[in-house]
Amino acid sequence: MPQKNLYGISANFCRVLAKVKSTSISRKELILLAMTNNNLTEKQASGLIDRNMLICA
Repeated sequence: MPQKNLYGISANFCRVLAKVKSTSISRKELILLAMTNNNLTEKQASGLIDRNMLICA
C-alpha cells in the first residue's frame, strides 16, 4: 500500500490537524476533534491520535 506522504501520516489524521486553530493543542482536544470529524468512538479516536503522534514526534 503506498504511503500518503513522506512521513506516513494518515489522511484522517491530516484532516484532524487541519481543524486545529492554535499553535498548541492538548491530546484530549485532538481526540475530541477526531471523534467529531470522523464519527469515531473515543477508543478509535485515541488510537488514531496515538499512532500518528508517534510518527510526527
